[in-house]
Amino acid sequence: MSFIVRKSLRALFSIVFIVTAIFLLMRLAGDPALAILGPDDFPPAVLADFRALWGLDQPVWRQYLDYLANAATGHFGRSFVDNRPALTVVLERLPGTLFLMATALIITLLIGVPAGIIAALKRNHPWDVAVSGAAVIFQATPNFVLGIGLVLVFSVWLRLLPSAGTESWQHVVLPAITFGASNAAIFARFVRATLLDVLRQPYMLAAAARGLSPRILLLRHALPNAGLPLLTILGFSLGGMVAGSIIVETIFAWPGVGRLTATSVGFRDLAVIQVVALFTMTAMVLTNLAVDLLYTVLDPRIRLSGGPR
Repeated sequence: MSFIVRKSLRALFSIVFIVTAIFLLMRLAGDPALAILGPDDFPPAVLADFRALWGLDQPVWRQYLDYLANAATGHFGRSFVDNRPALTVVLERLPGTLFLMATALIITLLIGVPAGIIAALKRNHPWDVAVSGAAVIFQATPNFVLGIGLVLVFSVWLRLLPSAGTESWQHVVLPAITFGASNAAIFARFVRATLLDVLRQPYMLAAAARGLSPRILLLRHALPNAGLPLLTILGFSLGGMVAGSIIVETIFAWPGVGRLTATSVGFRDLAVIQVVALFTMTAMVLTNLAVDLLYTVLDPRIRLSGGPR
């Protein structure tokens, strides 16, 4: 079995498994009728009619088979909250999350990669200590702590940046920094460690012995060889951003998929949660699949069959 086919089948299995797990867990978490209508506000007959209307009175296995059959035709159910197609509800929020993730990724690369390079080239120098210490602090700080701290400093005390909304570029600064800070710290530490390992390789010592300048050594030899393992970290970072969007978007009232997920979980809006889970897992699995395929392009030692030449 070829490398691409094996990876694709594994990706498909992962998506189906996670969607199935989310489907079962959300139905074990509680009755959507009670979450939406309330146990004391409506008589049992109304709750029973609600369950029958949305098919919640059927056995779980029957609901699952109906969900798979409808999903195969592009119908992912309707939202309990506003009675619109769940796919439409999610797609309306998707651009906001993608824009925030793209901005955070730019911050991650612009800060994390140069910081890691500086720390590696200035090993045991005060710059190295400063970068390594800052990376540990930001990596260990949870997103919700950093986000609340940024709001207190820049919105409440200094009144420089807004704490919520999407009206201008200023509104994206704080959530993007919150999103990108921990990933930038991860990149800085990983770039430093990888670059230090590359600089100690025999071919780097041989290139230096040939009289190549430090700039050429860095740009033509060190960074290209150190960049390949960064693809793996990039894939994990994108997946972490998708998961972390729930916290960041809730803190800054950002109208994205993450905030929609938090609201939908509170209302047990099963159809919307299942669409979000499908989108999230598909994005993460396809990102990791793309990283695996890029390895075969960038590293000639890897064949599409999965083994070395």
